[in-house]
Amino acid sequence: MHDSHGSLQANLDAYEEYYKKPGWWFRWRYDTQIKRKSLLALLSHRPQDWAGKGIFELGFGSGEVLLSFPASCEIFGAEISSTAITTFCRRASVKGYRRFRVALLGKDSALEVPTACIDLAIASHVLEHVNDDIMCLRELRRILKPGGALAVLIPVNERFEDPNHFRRYTSSSFRHICEAEGFAYISGFENELLYYLVETMYWKHADGKWPFLANAVRVLFNILTSRLPFWCYGVCDIIIGRLTGLPPRQSAMLFVKRDG
Repeated sequence: MHDSHGSLQANLDAYEEYYKKPGWWFRWRYDTQIKRKSLLALLSHRPQDWAGKGIFELGFGSGEVLLSFPASCEIFGAEISSTAITTFCRRASVKGYRRFRVALLGKDSALEVPTACIDLAIASHVLEHVNDDIMCLRELRRILKPGGALAVLIPVNERFEDPNHFRRYTSSSFRHICEAEGFAYISGFENELLYYLVETMYWKHADGKWPFLANAVRVLFNILTSRLPFWCYGVCDIIIGRLTGLPPRQSAMLFVKRDG
């Protein structure tokens, strides 16, 4: 589902300096950790020992997802933020990763990764930010080995206009796009109703009359929710869904590269 209203420059402006923040900022941040845990839960639908495998992430950001895999993995990544690349290389070295290669993503969406060398490709809340999502999917398919997996998270049921998004998806529209580009759907789920609280705290009535109190609530929310095990998010989703009738805000989907 294409509804273009973002721009590459807007994304560069938004994220170039963002990843200068220290590692603890992301470890204690809800939106970073729910994405990381959602991806790991999605991959549990197809259990596999990832030790020593080739892992690629498009738009790796803070690096929290890539650095969740064993240090024996060969890690690849692409980013539009040069500060994300600098920060990731430092963190990966400190954590004992010896085989990693990350690159600045160019405007043509081509990936500096050899063909058919990746076992798992990841795109977490990134394809709605790129100018050409079809080209990105084709590149992801190119770098995957035969039978390699693609794990994707996308926002769904958005209520506010995000100036950094080029388009909106539904789960069904995105699945149709991926299947048309040579991927076979394996499994998936929708979740993250807690994001409605994030919208309220950060977007709607963000500070009001008591900005100090608002910031204190945000800090407490992030500390508590970033530490929850994944099953607790599911319980929160059930409660919020039943109380409000609101739909999930995130779709997680796992695909494999089809032959041919």
